[in-house]
Amino acid sequence: MNLAVVVEETIILQDLPDLPTAFGFVFGLIYVLNLQYPKDLRYTFETVQKIFMGLGTDLSAR
Repeated sequence: MNLAVVVEETIILQDLPDLPTAFGFVFGLIYVLNLQYPKDLRYTFETVQKIFMGLGTDLSAR
């Protein structure tokens, strides 16, 4: 399986070994580059961040 992280149609990282590593890199890039989550995927990203990765405790109100 060939996983990559793509930002605005540009491959940033490629040949990642597995999906959890790819998610870790995505969240790291979002943090380092001070980006906001995509509007349509905001709650998905927050769920992954806070429940599955254990980062932060507050969830946004819907």
